[in-house]
Amino acid sequence: MRVRFAPSPTGYLHIGSARTFIFNWLYARHNSGTMILRIDDTDVERNTQQSLDSIFDGLKWLDLSWDEQYRQSDRLDLHGKSAWAIFEKGLAYRDFTPARPKSAATARGCSIPEPVRFPLKKATAVPQPESRSCSASVSRAGKGRRSGSTIWSSVLRRK
Repeated sequence: MRVRFAPSPTGYLHIGSARTFIFNWLYARHNSGTMILRIDDTDVERNTQQSLDSIFDGLKWLDLSWDEQYRQSDRLDLHGKSAWAIFEKGLAYRDFTPARPKSAATARGCSIPEPVRFPLKKATAVPQPESRSCSASVSRAGKGRRSGSTIWSSVLRRK
């Protein structure tokens, strides 16, 4: 079993990332697996050495180790070949969405990007329910309280 943690060095290691690493680390160790630290450094505009150092320092402070380490950018050729193979088999399609120009907010340094908006086209044929009762039951789905319980098995909680 191989388990990975793939932080992006665009900010400091935070508690949520540390928690994810700890759970993955525990799961790998419990199952005699391999813990992989894969630095997702493909966002070259926002990556910083200070952020990368923060990730390493935080994990060392938590006294956590990993068995293998990769940089995503070191494997771009491998990923490109794999993506092309999937495309050639007809299992993927090209994305013809035009690239977004920088918005005025982003150009001013605002860190919150504006949402991507796609022009909607009217559907030529909208599926119609077979009866009014079908339509009514679908529109009520998910509303109100439900009875019963959900139980799951957890390796960490031993339940």
